[in-house]
Amino acid sequence: MLWGLRKRSSSETSWVFEELGPMGGGTGYSRAMAGSLPQPDLLTREAIQNTVDAALRLERTSRPRIRFRFLSLSNSQKLNFVDTARLEDFAAKSPLLRGLPEGHCLTSLRRPDRPLSLLVIEDFDTPGLDGDHRDPESAWFRFLLSIGDSGKTEQSGAHTGGSYGYGKTALSSASRLATIVAYTRFRDGDDEKTRLMDCAYLDAFSEGRVRFTGRAWLGRARDAEPGIVDPLENEGADRIAAALSAEVRGPGRLGTTVVVVDPLPETTPEGIVRAVETWWWPRLLDGELDLVVVDASGKELRPAPVKRTDLEPYRRSWTLVTNKDAGADPTRERKYTFNRLHGKALGTLALVAVASDDPERNEQAEDAGTVPADRVALVRFPKMVVQYFDPGGRADVRVAGAFKADDDIDDVLRLSEPPEHDKWEPTNRRLPTEEDKEVVRTVVKRIKDNVRKFRREVRPPPPEAPRVVDILSRELAEWFSGGPKSPGGTGSEPPPISIRYESGPRLVPEGEHGDRVRLEARIAVALAERQSASLPVRVAFACPLLEEEHRSEDEVALEVEPPAEVRPDPEQEHAFVGELGQGQVWHFELRSEPYEADWSVLLEPKVEVLTR
Repeated sequence: MLWGLRKRSSSETSWVFEELGPMGGGTGYSRAMAGSLPQPDLLTREAIQNTVDAALRLERTSRPRIRFRFLSLSNSQKLNFVDTARLEDFAAKSPLLRGLPEGHCLTSLRRPDRPLSLLVIEDFDTPGLDGDHRDPESAWFRFLLSIGDSGKTEQSGAHTGGSYGYGKTALSSASRLATIVAYTRFRDGDDEKTRLMDCAYLDAFSEGRVRFTGRAWLGRARDAEPGIVDPLENEGADRIAAALSAEVRGPGRLGTTVVVVDPLPETTPEGIVRAVETWWWPRLLDGELDLVVVDASGKELRPAPVKRTDLEPYRRSWTLVTNKDAGADPTRERKYTFNRLHGKALGTLALVAVASDDPERNEQAEDAGTVPADRVALVRFPKMVVQYFDPGGRADVRVAGAFKADDDIDDVLRLSEPPEHDKWEPTNRRLPTEEDKEVVRTVVKRIKDNVRKFRREVRPPPPEAPRVVDILSRELAEWFSGGPKSPGGTGSEPPPISIRYESGPRLVPEGEHGDRVRLEARIAVALAERQSASLPVRVAFACPLLEEEHRSEDEVALEVEPPAEVRPDPEQEHAFVGELGQGQVWHFELRSEPYEADWSVLLEPKVEVLTR
């Protein structure tokens, strides 16, 4: 049975593909939320955020319940699902559908012995997808039909997690068919109603001379209005929901069920649990989320972030931020409440020094799914970790922290986030004013500055170093703060070595907006004319940050391309040794990692004449 070849009455369900109109439109919806996060992480971040945002419409402090159920259908259960969801219509179209992953279920629909996997995501204690399904402002329309709609940002007086309208594609992209079933129960005046519709968010494709956007819906097609599909409602919706393995929602069981059809193999119960722990531990620790994962055997798994060793310093930081009675250990912990900006409270940062000799944490660090111990968890209202932010700088003292944004700037930070909601970008064009951009820049800068300050305060004193003949560091050092400045001063005795800049030092803008720079230079080292005998020499380079025009212990990483005549010194980073003879010139190419344009750094070459 091919799409559109048999006329169906308005009482039958029918898949309808959206044709691309004469004025174009959006296409390629299956990848609208593609990003760097693993699929289970992207799925749990968006699914839970949708539920939290929905619960917000009932009560700000509500504790929504969410259940992830994995099912494996075979034999009659599978065939019933295939028939009810009309997946054979999909199979007829599969040669035209681009981008379907290998191993998708369309190749074995009539093989009852080949299980069909489903992931059922159910939330409770939420209002469901209410409103007129034809109204663009309704929750139903926004969730299933709008792509890129920022309607969430306009909820009166409400802080929310999302704002782009792409979150639904995080659910569909977890399906190898890019297909979900949405089933919901909601209040309609004094009554309650249920609704159901199947939705696909595929890549664009063509059939003959007809171009399709990639969106498709299974519902009640309107004979008089081609391309328009209405959801099933009430008894019809409940009957189809049961056939599609969704638990029927009886009176009072408000909320939404999403069935992910044929989930990607990396979407596993264990992966969902770990992703929930990684990104939602603040809300779990505060008792504001009730979540369970049920595997295909019926076994219940619950997230337990308190058992994650890699999260321990972040949990401790959160306790310092949220509990006024939690005293900070002055030897290894700090708490900073940021000063207000433009009359707005910014938030609170807590930092914890992480012991580098913890064998259990060092062993976990090799696990790709483990959170590194030198980041700051950025958190705003939904109490999801937006990002494990790398504050940069020298990380010889590992620091973990948590920053909780104040409600005053929650809306500003949300607008600064990309569709994946995984960072705060002061250059995001959705920020309406320069004042808003300054708020985001200031938050990020104060986090970085306080991490550097804290590292300096808790860093152990360095061991006594052997005497080094530092010949030219003072006269060669170049100070950078928007451009180079050369401090004066030379030694009292002429050095036996000549060293000079062949090019640079110069600042090279990095990034689309030029808010980061890179330092580049080329340095030549040779014997002075008066020095006739060769010398054993070590040449080393460093690029420390300057704080109030004083050298700090934090450094910007360097890439050094040395000449062939030298070899790396195994005892010192960015150091090279060799025998420097008369007539030889060693050329060193230096390039720093990108750093913030408003930082001041010191390029510091050092030369040591070694003893034979």
